Amino acid sequence: MARPDDFAIEGLKALQRAVDQALERKRRLGQYAVFWRDGRVIFDGPDAPKEQASPEPKKETDPGNADTQSQPTRPGDLRRHRPEAIAVAEAVLALLRNTPEIRGTLELTYMQEFIGLRHDGHACNFVQIVWRDGGPAIRPQVPKDEYHDQRISEAGITAKYVRGNRNRYQLKLTCRDLDDPRKAKVLQDLSIMAYQQRRRHWAE
Repeated sequence: MARPDDFAIEGLKALQRAVDQALERKRRLGQYAVFWRDGRVIFDGPDAPKEQASPEPKKETDPGNADTQSQPTRPGDLRRHRPEAIAVAEAVLALLRNTPEIRGTLELTYMQEFIGLRHDGHACNFVQIVWRDGGPAIRPQVPKDEYHDQRISEAGITAKYVRGNRNRYQLKLTCRDLDDPRKAKVLQDLSIMAYQQRRRHWAE
């Protein structure tokens, strides 16, 4: 039987492969990438924005019904979102693209109040990235339960539980946090659960 350390090492290798694949795909498409380096966000690529800093965002409202209550931003209007949030969204996308349980094509969609996900060309937003309490936060659209409460706590993730039209966890995670295999695994499992619940909703 593999030791826990072996699982952590394999998980980290899988995350590194996912990031490498995402960066190579961006390179082939001529798209820029977002990195966290030396305590700051770096845009790298031929079409990278010249301005590295974003203005202070306006006060956000709760996304609520994520499929309908927010409109996409223009494709080039990424400065509406903090660079740190964009970097986290890119890391989440790389992680989920390397998750076998989540089938189909995933892309980021830049909404007015949050960064969400498009699945096979359709906005589904089963995971959202928002700016809360001075930093990025990730919201897998899943209900609270004791099992996931314990896993989140054991992984050392700071979390809130947001109540509204859709109850969901709000996880405070940075790009550096997502390099931690335990934290990445918790987010991955919550995202799978959110994806499967959304698929059942589509089938109804």
